[in-house]
Amino acid sequence: MQGRDRMGRQSLPWERGAVLLPPPLLYPRRLAPLSTPPMLHPRRSWRILAGAFLLALVAAPWLAGCDFLRSSADTTPLTPTPVGPTDLRYPLQLVDGRYLADASGTPVFLSGDAAWSAIANLTREEMVRYLDDREARGVNAVYVNLIEAAFSNQPPPHTNVYGDPPFNSTVDGVELDFTDPNEAYWTLVDDFLAYAEARGIVVFAFPAYAGWQQGNDGWGSGIDANGPDTLRTYGTFLGARYRTQPNIVWAAGGDWGPPGPFDLVAEYDALKGGIQDAGASQLWTGHGGQESGLDVYGYLGLDMNTTYRYPPQEVPEAVINDYFRDDRLPFVFFEGYYEGEFDVTPRELRYQAYISILGGAFG
Repeated sequence: MQGRDRMGRQSLPWERGAVLLPPPLLYPRRLAPLSTPPMLHPRRSWRILAGAFLLALVAAPWLAGCDFLRSSADTTPLTPTPVGPTDLRYPLQLVDGRYLADASGTPVFLSGDAAWSAIANLTREEMVRYLDDREARGVNAVYVNLIEAAFSNQPPPHTNVYGDPPFNSTVDGVELDFTDPNEAYWTLVDDFLAYAEARGIVVFAFPAYAGWQQGNDGWGSGIDANGPDTLRTYGTFLGARYRTQPNIVWAAGGDWGPPGPFDLVAEYDALKGGIQDAGASQLWTGHGGQESGLDVYGYLGLDMNTTYRYPPQEVPEAVINDYFRDDRLPFVFFEGYYEGEFDVTPRELRYQAYISILGGAFG
């Protein structure tokens, strides 16, 4: 999955003139400082060989079906034929622990965008404009915070563009009470999910984004202040409200893996339990802090894994590890470098995407 970062970087030359919203509306984000990308070491040659072998295994069956490798007399339909953005049939499912498919069993390739703060910062008209544009570009997945902790453009920072907070009261005079939802806010969430569904776009929905190292960009302290029982109640609210919303994939965490100031294991377990107990049976994944989702949230019983790694030079090793791990799940390259940060080049952006797809990721 690729997209802009949440720091509001300006568009690249190839994007200018496109129907895009100002980047700060969607992607302001505080990112962790990183060291200079390491060079490959000669002792890692085995990894290079393993990667080459893996790429050959994965790419061969697809290349065998490509038009430019077929004879003019061969009229056999190409298989598999991944579905297009507006052709998805829900519910999504996992096949043989290897790939994502729609309800018909047709493989699904996800081409995604980072819309972290879309629900907080866009009007309904802007949501439609944004999703129309992404559909036209072949995007069929986005990830978004259902509640925004810090990057709303309106004060206080968790309110949406209409001034509605997600919850009406606090538990301690500071942290919002997750058991007191504000209907006006959640009606806007309803609309975003419905707009995305109408355009064949899967939404990776973060109910409570933890934040980088549980800093003030996320809900780490709020999750801790509310506690497991409250998180279960919040989960029950979400599950009852969205159990028939087919285009959701639930995402635990968000830019966080231990250590952190708060142990949120019980809280995320209660949140997931509440959602599922209310009848919401959509797939689940987790998003760590530059490690695989399974490494942090595997205890939740995830359905799919996420690969998250900076810088691009380290993506091949991460992808190989996720492909060959003993507890392997179908995985998506969820996050790497964004355009406009760390002096990343277009070549590096393409590299991290291509190496992930050729290495077995379904998006």
